[in-house]
Amino acid sequence: MRILTDTNLLLRLSEPAHSLHQTVIDATDQLRAAGHDLVIVPQCLYEFWSVSTRTKEANGLGRSIAETQAHIARLTRLFTLLRDERAVFEQWQQLVATYQVAGVKAHDTRLVAAMVRHQLTHLLTFNGGDFRRYTEVTVVVPQELLSGKTVL
Repeated sequence: MRILTDTNLLLRLSEPAHSLHQTVIDATDQLRAAGHDLVIVPQCLYEFWSVSTRTKEANGLGRSIAETQAHIARLTRLFTLLRDERAVFEQWQQLVATYQVAGVKAHDTRLVAAMVRHQLTHLLTFNGGDFRRYTEVTVVVPQELLSGKTVL
């Protein structure tokens, strides 16, 4: 099965000193060992870029553009990149109307729209609560996967 990997995992993967770094490694290793293909979409990389290059004072990682480019190059080697498709916009419009999405949550809905368009059903994320409203998505939280609470 193909599983979309959320930006928050990509960020923790790029930070060896972060407390969740090893959790990401263990969860992705477990999924790959079970034969799953971990994928990303361009939005994940746009969000990664935004956080990575934002200053630490503004809740970013304070990396240079060159450092961020190197991280993105690594991520596109580690994960299958699914390209943006024209139909994602129409799917997004339908989802925000159906679920009455407002404000910043529209970004999460964009990920769900990409998942629907690419026929992905599972999302690996630390922010499970942000996606549980969407019946189109099965949320996989790394800690729950590693503890055996979630079985794929």
